[in-house]
Amino acid sequence: MKNHRAISCLETIPKITATSAREKIWQRVINRVVAAIKEYLVMGLMNGSEPRISQKRDRYGNPFWQVYDPVTDCSDSFSSERDVMVWIEERYHH
Repeated sequence: MKNHRAISCLETIPKITATSAREKIWQRVINRVVAAIKEYLVMGLMNGSEPRISQKRDRYGNPFWQVYDPVTDCSDSFSSERDVMVWIEERYHH
C-alpha cells in the first residue's frame, strides 16, 4: 500500500511546457530526466523478483515494450502487448 501511494505521487509530477524553440529543447531534456528519475524510483519501490515491463517509444513515435526479469537477469524488447503476454506466460507459467 505504501509503495502504491509513492508511485501514485510520482505520476502526478507535471511535465514542463514551453513556447520558444530554445525552451522546447530544454523542455525535452528536463522531461526526459524527470521521466528517468521517476522510472528509477518506481523500480526501487517494486519487489525485486517481479518482472519489470515498461512501454516506451522509438524515435519515430512507435510504441514498444521493454521487459526485464531480475530472477534470470534477462531483458528483451517487444513491439506488441501480445508478445509481452506470451513472454510472461513462457517465463512464469511453465
